[in-house]
Amino acid sequence: MYIYLDIAFLINFIFDAEIIFLTLVLLSKKVVYPRIILAAFLGGLQGVFVFFPYFRILSLPPVSFLVSLLMVIIAVNPVSVRQIFEGYIFFLTAAFLIGGAMSFLKLKIVFGLFLILPLYLAILDIRKRVFKKHTSVTLCYKGKEIEKNAVYDSGNTVFYYGKPVIFGSKTI
Repeated sequence: MYIYLDIAFLINFIFDAEIIFLTLVLLSKKVVYPRIILAAFLGGLQGVFVFFPYFRILSLPPVSFLVSLLMVIIAVNPVSVRQIFEGYIFFLTAAFLIGGAMSFLKLKIVFGLFLILPLYLAILDIRKRVFKKHTSVTLCYKGKEIEKNAVYDSGNTVFYYGKPVIFGSKTI
């Protein structure tokens, strides 16, 4: 059996880039392509180095999870530990979703590369449905201003001099 390391790298690189992209879309984070490329490059290297005898440790599940965590940190650029774990959970979910779909549909690798497109379109459709009733509002209270997302039509609209009234608590 022959293993072509350049092909193994390319396959791992492309799938990791797709999964990272899907993770960023799910998290509603800004897509920064150099970060995606760097993180996918790290995943591609891991996928190649597991074939070398001295690097077999990279194929162990704990090490694979740590490498994928590092990939998420590189791509997501989190500012808190919570964002790291959210990104990591979404990354693993996307990876298992794509891998499971490929296995269930018995897709070859070439067809698996195109599997992300319907998933991406489905996510965009869901986001559009969920966020179409949300808008950004500026709350003003005693000289303080804060901008928040809010539902703009709850079905029981109250107006004061022709402008909608928003009820809220005193704490911001």
